[in-house]
Amino acid sequence: MTRLIIKTDPDTKTFKLIQYAVVFEPFETEGLEYVKQGCGAMWDDKSPIKLFDTHEDAQKEADKWNTGQVVQYG
Repeated sequence: MTRLIIKTDPDTKTFKLIQYAVVFEPFETEGLEYVKQGCGAMWDDKSPIKLFDTHEDAQKEADKWNTGQVVQYG
């Protein structure tokens, strides 16, 4: 079952779709990095972050990484 989550911004009275991203730790000393779109070997600082509409889809991607974690994005 796919479930979209929407949060409300009380200040602006607007709704926003909650999206998820995956972070991982490529090297212990460098901290966390977002999984990006495309092939991992081709990422650079301008590569767009890979976003997911459901936590379940993001978790499937996170499971591909040794240190993958799902986080809310945006």
